[in-house]
Amino acid sequence: QGQTAYAGAGATAQEVLSSIRTVHAFNGMEREAARYARQLFAAERMGIRQGIASGLGMGFTMGIFFGGYALAFFYGSYLIQWGLNTGGDVLATLFTVLMGAFQGGSAAPLVTTALTACAAAFKIFEIIDRVPKTDPNPNGARLPNLVGHIELRN
Repeated sequence: QGQTAYAGAGATAQEVLSSIRTVHAFNGMEREAARYARQLFAAERMGIRQGIASGLGMGFTMGIFFGGYALAFFYGSYLIQWGLNTGGDVLATLFTVLMGAFQGGSAAPLVTTALTACAAAFKIFEIIDRVPKTDPNPNGARLPNLVGHIELRN
C-alpha cells in the first residue's frame, strides 16, 4: 500500500512536470502542490504504520532473544549447581541455540521479499480475473481454421 501511495504521488509529479507550461499559464501551481502534498501525506501515514509495525516486530524479536538468554543462563546455572551438567556443556548448548536463532533471523528479509512477491501476484491475478468491459458477442462467427503469413518489408 505504501508503494501504491508513492506511485500516485510520483504520477502526479510527472503529470505536472510534463505540462508545467500549462499549469503555470493557468496559475495552478498552488493547487497542484496541494494535490501532491495530499498524496504524500497518505504515503507518510503508510510509512509511519510500517515503521511502528517494524519497531514492534523488532522489539518482540529482541524480547524473545533476550528472554531466551535469561532462561538459558538461569536453567544452565541450575543444572551446574545441582551437578546435572557441566559449564562447558551448558555454554555449548547455549551457543548452538544462538547460532540457530541467528540463522532464523537472517531469513527474515527473505520473508519480506516473499510477502512483496505475494502482493504483486495478487495484483496480477486481479488483472487476469478481471471481466473486460467490452464483452465479446458469444453468438459471433468463429473461424474454424485461421492461418496467416506475416511478412515484414523494409
